[in-house]
Amino acid sequence: MKAVAQQLVLVAVSTLLALVLMDLGYRWLIEPEAIVPKAVGRFDDALGWALVPNASASSSATGTPVEYRINSKGLRDDETDYVKSPGTLRILLLGDSRTFGYGVPIEQHFSKLLEGYFRNVEVINMGVSGYGVDQELLAFRKEGVRYQPDVVIAYVAHFGDQRHMFADRWGKPKPQFQLRDGELTLSNVPVPTEYAGLDTAHRVDLFLVSHSPLYRDVSKAAMGLIKRGTDNRIPNPPKVDADPVFVDRMYELAIAILQQLDREAASARARLVLVTELPRLYSECSKLGITSLDVSLPLQNERLDLPNGLEHINEAGNGVLAHEIARFLLESGQIPASHRVERASPKASS
Repeated sequence: MKAVAQQLVLVAVSTLLALVLMDLGYRWLIEPEAIVPKAVGRFDDALGWALVPNASASSSATGTPVEYRINSKGLRDDETDYVKSPGTLRILLLGDSRTFGYGVPIEQHFSKLLEGYFRNVEVINMGVSGYGVDQELLAFRKEGVRYQPDVVIAYVAHFGDQRHMFADRWGKPKPQFQLRDGELTLSNVPVPTEYAGLDTAHRVDLFLVSHSPLYRDVSKAAMGLIKRGTDNRIPNPPKVDADPVFVDRMYELAIAILQQLDREAASARARLVLVTELPRLYSECSKLGITSLDVSLPLQNERLDLPNGLEHINEAGNGVLAHEIARFLLESGQIPASHRVERASPKASS
């Protein structure tokens, strides 16, 4: 009996070792490189997820090496004190992966390029991949207001995956706002961990998905095969963003959140500017008195996109975005002309 037990232990240990080696081999030889390494992200019980202070990781998934350095306050930005220097004007950026700088070196991101148009202007980048307008409002409350901003820019490029409408996205729990009798109510805070409420089997599955690329991709492929096998027998449910009633609710909630952000920015003696690629959001927010800029047309050029269908803008796109925002801030009086950098015109050759 003892010999049988020893053999079972040996088989179990050997199998586990083989699986670990297979997983390591998959990581090194086969697994596609992540655009943004997981090492820079963490769970946050107020926002759902956030950036790891002082983290640093790099990726060449776009074909160009990109380093993601996070400062001590958890921002992809230079170290910045909460208290600003006298005579300095501060712009605070709120947003998702585009504001974070997905696939783009920070030196060529629109936050840094925007600073180059002005004198004595600091641009503070609070962008985090996957954030919706709900998390942006909460991030401003929690941290953004501490920077004493003069201008708050909310860059809402899209409503991808209807992220502000749900209490979880991409398998991650998050806070959720709802409109009740015209008032915003916040729920799912503190945000539960990913494992909360799961039985042992689902906890193990989630752990393996999070820590084993081989398990994650094999199980995903298996589920895809099962789904394709049943697609002909089970009708697909309609997409929620194809339902006009849902779309109206999505815009209504987003606008209510932006109105609240506008009020809270004003209470902090700052001015909110909405930058968006959604013409409907631009139109409706403008009618409500929210200062808004529609950048959908300037960014339509396909040469401004990252390669391989990554659905984000490249370095050139960031340059266009910085130019459009700088021009708008000056023309609308959000930034006094005294802060503008005046460059001498090149002399004509004789």
